Amino acid sequence: MLAIALCEASLAPPRKTPSRRSIIAAAPAIATALPAFAVKETGYAANALSASEQGAAQRFAASPQGEPAGIRFAGSYSDPNHPGCPRKVKLAGKNAVIIGSDEDGKAWKVKAEVSGRRLLIDFTPKGGPADVVATWTGLGLSFPDGNVWTKV
Repeated sequence: MLAIALCEASLAPPRKTPSRRSIIAAAPAIATALPAFAVKETGYAANALSASEQGAAQRFAASPQGEPAGIRFAGSYSDPNHPGCPRKVKLAGKNAVIIGSDEDGKAWKVKAEVSGRRLLIDFTPKGGPADVVATWTGLGLSFPDGNVWTKV
């Protein structure tokens, strides 16, 4: 309903039935407006999150990309920053668990939240940050620091 209203509002001159071409042209504006609208309406459990967690959650939820079909994060990954130390992602609905170890041989396990082509990973059990966003590239997971885990 909102998408139709936004499409019609963005068309000039207004028509009773928008053309397919005009709807496709207005799609990027609609795609960026809807996630931001959802975060504002639901509040994303704002009372339960700290200020930094709220910011990360809003950046995560307001990403301009939709949820593509068929992305399967589950599997084994190779981390070039830790050669020979595989990472394994297991899915459980909208959540994921990442299991791995580093060069010291000490195993670790962290949790993540799945949304579209992104994982919001909490590395605090490993001594890292709580709100790392990893993005699916088609071949693996890309991290904000430039590291890319390649799916094997």
